Amino acid sequence: MPRPCLRYKMRQILAFLRHNITHIVRTGIVFLLGFGVYAWMAGDFLREQSIAPHFVYLAQAFLRGQMHLIEPVISSYDLLEYHDRLYVAHQPLPALLMMPFLKFITPINFPDVLFTVLLGAMSVALCDLTLAVMVPALSSVRRAILTVFFALGTMHGYMSALGTVWFTAQIAATLFLWVFLLGMAWRLPWLAGIGLGVAMLGRASPIPGALVLYAGWLILDLDSGLSLQEKIRKLIFPVIQFGIPFGICLLFLGWYNAERFDSPLDFGYDYIIDIDAIAQRRLEHGTFNPVFLDENLYTATIRPPIIDNGKLTPDPWGMGLLLTSPVLLYAFAAEFDRRRDSHACACAAVS
Repeated sequence: MPRPCLRYKMRQILAFLRHNITHIVRTGIVFLLGFGVYAWMAGDFLREQSIAPHFVYLAQAFLRGQMHLIEPVISSYDLLEYHDRLYVAHQPLPALLMMPFLKFITPINFPDVLFTVLLGAMSVALCDLTLAVMVPALSSVRRAILTVFFALGTMHGYMSALGTVWFTAQIAATLFLWVFLLGMAWRLPWLAGIGLGVAMLGRASPIPGALVLYAGWLILDLDSGLSLQEKIRKLIFPVIQFGIPFGICLLFLGWYNAERFDSPLDFGYDYIIDIDAIAQRRLEHGTFNPVFLDENLYTATIRPPIIDNGKLTPDPWGMGLLLTSPVLLYAFAAEFDRRRDSHACACAAVS
C-alpha cells in the first residue's frame, strides 16, 4: 500500500480538527485554566523577574548580534565564564522565543516568570490534545485526570510558576516534546523531527530516550507481513523526513557551541560559576562521573523531603519522582492488565 502523500496527511489533520471541534475548544479552555492556576501559584512574582533571568539577557545579546552577555548582569551564578566573557549554560531556545518581545520591552522590565507561565499553560493544553490524538479510546474523564496529573502532579507546575534559567529551559523543551508526539501520532515524520529538534535547543537530555521511542514507533507501525528488505525500504523515507529538520537543529546547536567555546561538542559546563561546595566536587570528579550515580538515582527516585520538628520541607537537592509524582506507578500497574494498555500508553506519554 503506497504511503500517503503530505497533502493527504494534512487533509486528515484538518478533518480531525474539523470533526473534533470540541477538542479545539477544550484545548483553549485547558490553556486558560492552566494559565490561571499557574499565575495564581506565581502570585506577585508574575510581574517580576526570577532570581536567574539569564535567558532575558541572552535574548538581548542575540538582538545585538552576540552570544556573550552584555554586562553588568544581575547575578553571575550558574553562568559560564570563558575568555573573560559570560555565557548562559543552557541551550538557547527560551532566548530565541523571547527575542520578538524584547524589541518592545527592555530586559530589566521583561517578566520571565510570566513568560514561563505562558509556556507552561500551553504545554498543559498540548498535553490534553496529545492524549486525545494518541489514545482516542481514552474517556474524557480519564483524559482530564491525566492532564491534571501532568499539570499539578509533576514538577511541571512548580517549574512553570518559578521561572529562572533552569526551569524555563525545561518548560520550553517540554512544550515542543508534545509537538514531537503529535508528529508521531499523525504519522508526520517532518513534524516529529521539528518538535524533537527544537526541544533539543531547550534541553538535550530527553533526546536519547525520544529517539529510541521514535525508532520503536516506526518499526511497530510497519506491516508485520513485510520482508526485512521491504521494511527497510518503507523506513527510508520517514527517517529522511524526520532526520532533515532534526539534523538542521543539531547542526545549529553544534555551531552555537563552536562559536562560544571553539568546539561543537563543548557545552561549556566546565566553565560554570558554581557555589563552592558544587565547584569543589566538579573539580575533583569532573562533570560526568560514575561516583555521582548512586546519589543521582536516589534523588531521582525516592529521596524524601526534610522533616524538621514534624514540618515537611522540600529538599533543595531534589526529591524522588515516586514521592512527588506517585501516579507514575499507574503506568507500571497497567502493564499487568491488558485491558488498561491504552491507559498505560497515555500515562507514559504524559510522563
